[in-house]
Amino acid sequence: SNFVKRTETFMKIEQNISRLNYLLDLYKISHKEFLTMVSKGLKNPLTENDVFTKNIKVSYLKRIDKVFNKGLHYYLDPKTPTTNKEASIFFRKKKFKSELNFGAKKIVNQFEEFKILLSTIAKLAELKIERTIPVYTVQHSSKEVAQAIREEFYPDKHRKNKNFLKALIGKLAEKNVLVFEFVETWNKKDTANIEGFFLNPNVIVLKRLQDAMSREIFTLAHEFGHY
Repeated sequence: SNFVKRTETFMKIEQNISRLNYLLDLYKISHKEFLTMVSKGLKNPLTENDVFTKNIKVSYLKRIDKVFNKGLHYYLDPKTPTTNKEASIFFRKKKFKSELNFGAKKIVNQFEEFKILLSTIAKLAELKIERTIPVYTVQHSSKEVAQAIREEFYPDKHRKNKNFLKALIGKLAEKNVLVFEFVETWNKKDTANIEGFFLNPNVIVLKRLQDAMSREIFTLAHEFGHY
């Protein structure tokens, strides 16, 4: 293993710098800030020439990937990523209701990519994911809308929080609204400061809250409201 480490220290590989710049643009990280992130723990900080170069040391590329967790293959792909508004919510919106930390942005991006993959699979498998729930607006009576939604989705047979949550997720799935959870361990480096979010057109993502199930149910209902 020592031989491998010494080899990686000197071995270089050709990276696609546009993919690294795409991630920095996506997460709104400056070159200076990023160099600080990848130099953590090093006696001699990395420089622009070390990181933003076509032929990069494998050991440096591994440091880059510790930040983004994309896998080394991501930076070697010759294809330049798209930075238009359809590519990510971070290219569509400059401001959010709450300031998203780096951990939250990584989770959102992870599920954005998963949603694209899911959409492709749905087309290949001819799965139906079109909307079947009516679209409500502020012109509708909120009381009537609430009653209609409650009659359609409220899990009457389940009162305990865990079973209630599972039943509610099941009812949403029947109407082509897909719900996913992400888990964060106590020792995770970048903890997301969000409890849930909605990805257009039909994906809801929740942070699993084992000790606050009622809060997770509330978040699910809130995100369903965006749908």
